[in-house]
Amino acid sequence: MSKSNKNSILLAAVVYVLLGLFFIIWPQASRKIFCAVVGIAAGIFGLFEIIKYLLKKEVSGLFDFSLITGVLTLVGGLIFIFRSEVIIAVLGIAFGVAIVIDSILRLQIALNAAKLGSKSWIFMLVSAAIMLIFGIVLMFNPAGGFDTATIWYGIGLLLEGILQLINLFIAPGIDE
Repeated sequence: MSKSNKNSILLAAVVYVLLGLFFIIWPQASRKIFCAVVGIAAGIFGLFEIIKYLLKKEVSGLFDFSLITGVLTLVGGLIFIFRSEVIIAVLGIAFGVAIVIDSILRLQIALNAAKLGSKSWIFMLVSAAIMLIFGIVLMFNPAGGFDTATIWYGIGLLLEGILQLINLFIAPGIDE
């Protein structure tokens, strides 16, 4: 694995761990901050696209969609800010789906590692299976309640970060 890939995985793992802890310790604040930050960023981008389109003297072609992109992004940003509870519910399902997809990919990596004779393939397989189960549970979110769901998201992020760190340092000799 190249040094840049390792650094990217390490950075992502650390971000997952920190975000996970933040979601676990401050579930209400983390939801509001997350939605506000995304909403503000989307709103600024949307306004920028609208202004850019309105200030253009000529369009760049028939399929220049910067105005509609700006309007939709601005509306999306406002939804993130003012309807954060809906966004959190949808993101919970999406996060669960993402974990399931990532876990299936990690299952294949573990099986590939086994075929390559890696000694750590079993750990990789078990960690992928744990995250697969967690992703399925998160998709259906039987716990209900935003605080509980946010804490579960935090646990998922924390687990994902920890397992990425462990996989990064336990299986350093495995090539892609």
